[in-house]
Amino acid sequence: MAFDALDATVDSRPMGRLGVVFHLKGRHDPEKDVPARIGVVELARGTAFNQPIPLPKGTPVDLTLDTSLNFDDLMAAYGRIGRSDAVQP
Repeated sequence: MAFDALDATVDSRPMGRLGVVFHLKGRHDPEKDVPARIGVVELARGTAFNQPIPLPKGTPVDLTLDTSLNFDDLMAAYGRIGRSDAVQP
């Protein structure tokens, strides 16, 4: 994978969540080109796509990953570091 651009945007979301959107642009650039082959028998059986099929060299990639985490919970957990819970007698 060759990267042309990689960026991330962080924003606040409702209910104490912190959102991160990653955007990646590039191209599939393996050392050597491997042809994609799908057998007719596998295609007829419906098993042709049960295994990965290599992308052709130079295939453009434009990927967006939108993820979030509960920032309130993260900060509460951070505040508990080094402190132990009360021990019941």
